Amino acid sequence: MNSEKRILLNIRLHLNEKLQEGERLVIPAIRAISGLWRIMTPIQADEGNDDNELYWQASVYLPQNTEFEWRWVIYKDNHIVDIEKDYRRCKVGRFGGVIHTSWDSEVKILEPDMCVVSFYTRYQTLPDERLAIVGSSDPLGRWVSSKAVPAYEHPPGEWSVSIALEKDTSQEWKWVLLDMNHDYIRRWEDRPNRVLECESFSWRSVWAPWNGGNYFTGSGSWEKLEWSALRLPADILNDSFDTSSGNNC
Repeated sequence: MNSEKRILLNIRLHLNEKLQEGERLVIPAIRAISGLWRIMTPIQADEGNDDNELYWQASVYLPQNTEFEWRWVIYKDNHIVDIEKDYRRCKVGRFGGVIHTSWDSEVKILEPDMCVVSFYTRYQTLPDERLAIVGSSDPLGRWVSSKAVPAYEHPPGEWSVSIALEKDTSQEWKWVLLDMNHDYIRRWEDRPNRVLECESFSWRSVWAPWNGGNYFTGSGSWEKLEWSALRLPADILNDSFDTSSGNNC
């Protein structure tokens, strides 16, 4: 499973009452329905609350585009106190999110509490260079150069990358220039950290010239997505790209 691209899933169990002292919620194992992988190391959930609603949440990285099964178990002193009667099944695609469940419920809901942000820019690179994004959260690499998210070039000189970020959060990020051969950052943007407010949108598109400002060209829900909002207006392209400035855009 290490060779596959993975996504972060937060598996959440909503409870009406607190567990007894010494009890803990665990997912003992996760097995693939589609694929040959499995996770046999128990995943312990942590207690949390959202608007005074109690829940327990276990976080795990799984391969993209897969179907898997699991169930919740309550332990105390390494003994099983209670166990769900049936295994749950769920399919996931390219992006992570939150799976909301309740004990022994028949309905399994995958609710991606994520905003898919598409970042765009223009930059003329050398043959062994590549643009990437790095930032303050796990999906953005937590400012670790080896975890920077590579962008893709098409057509030449135009770069884009789409990243699923948690809704209603504030993210800091920057463009960086990667050395493709040695996987390190050759250059950072010479400006303060950019700030992105994900808010409650399902998607958002951002045009961000190197060392320049952010231009938000569209945002909304998937049901009301207008693909024209993802096209970059000509005035933004012309104002933000100056061929006389060398590599800077």
